Order: sequence, then C-alpha cells, then structure tokens
Amino acid sequence: MQLYDLLKDVRHKLLLFTGALPEDMEFDELRKIYRSIKAEYEDMIAVHTIAGTNALPPDFIKMNSLWMDKDLVMHRDFGAAKSSLYLMRPDGYIGFRNQPASLSDLLEYLPVILL
Repeated sequence: MQLYDLLKDVRHKLLLFTGALPEDMEFDELRKIYRSIKAEYEDMIAVHTIAGTNALPPDFIKMNSLWMDKDLVMHRDFGAAKSSLYLMRPDGYIGFRNQPASLSDLLEYLPVILL
C-alpha cells in the first residue's frame, strides 16, 4: 500500500511522524494525540503513524496504521525533522501542521474545521 492509497479515505487524515531520533517526551505526546483522536474523532479522522526509527515502544507497534519510513523519505518530503503532525483534508490539502506535535494545538484547531 502506498501513501496515495491512504489519502483516498473520505475522512480527514492525521499523519503522525515520529522523527528520526524521537525522545521519550515526543513518543508520549504522539501517544496522547493518537489516543485522543481515536477516542473522539475516529468517524471523522483516520490516524496514521509514520515511524522514522525501528526503536519504537511496544504500544506503537500495535497501532492500527503504522508505516515504517526507515530511509526517512516521507519525513524529508513533509519536512518532519522531529515529531510532527499533518492533518490532511478530505480533498488532499494540508489543513494543519504542527512541529513539534502538540495535542493542545490540534484540539484548538479541530473545531474550526469540523463544525
């Protein structure tokens, strides 16, 4: 499956990038974002994690949609040097990006587009 196949989904797509050398606090924030969006917005937002490292916590390996980006090609293409998030609209445009990834910033933005 290619990234293009993911983007065919009619929902918004949230891409969570780990970065190449994520610190524990970055994993913690990505974990919070993942859980919060899955719990509150699963019918409107599909969450995909793009890992730039093999050194993942066990719970990340169990995430529904985990993509390994060992060569960091997607990270470079998206400018995701560190943990980052990209919210892609159903039409394929980037509606919101955040680096470093922040749940509070995302939750502040979501009512703007989902109302």
